[in-house]
Amino acid sequence: MQEQGKRYSREFVEYAVGLITQGEPLYEVAKELKIDPDRLFRWAIMETEKRNLKILRNPISPHEKTDEVLITRSIDQKLHTENKNNAMVLENKSFKRNPEIDAQLNQFIANNDRLVNYVKALPREEVERKYLLFKMKDEMHKKSYEKKVTEYMNLPENTAFKESLVKNLSLDIKDEATRQRALLKEEKIQIHKQGIKMSM
Repeated sequence: MQEQGKRYSREFVEYAVGLITQGEPLYEVAKELKIDPDRLFRWAIMETEKRNLKILRNPISPHEKTDEVLITRSIDQKLHTENKNNAMVLENKSFKRNPEIDAQLNQFIANNDRLVNYVKALPREEVERKYLLFKMKDEMHKKSYEKKVTEYMNLPENTAFKESLVKNLSLDIKDEATRQRALLKEEKIQIHKQGIKMSM
């Protein structure tokens, strides 16, 4: 770690906090940049507060009603309406929860006060971006795995195996794209059953 009392440039602070807002784990960023995690955590909180304060201090004035501003507000109004409609749908939606996972998550929350406070201090937009980043990485991992499965099943020695899976597909599936998705799903199931590991 860097020595106590060391001063860091504004550019360095913004760079470090930027890595966190892009989804990098705080402790990994601290280790890589040789910063005390507590110091990095405080920077993240301060940057969040500054961003929120800047928005409050610089609202759009009545004299700024240019076409661009009016268009932006129109888009914002549309998004607000869409979000409101989505919220109404979510109110009536029941979310599935696994009691065992819930218990593990509650324990993790109880053991990580600083992380919890950091997440709570994040603006809504940053929380959404972090969640979507997680979903994006998950989707990329899924596609990478499916590509490996397809490559494996297309090997010459697996021709008979693949043909047997094709024959077992339901005859009710007429659409070719749907048949391919069903075949890929069955291939993944069979590969998992046989304990075959796909190198990522």
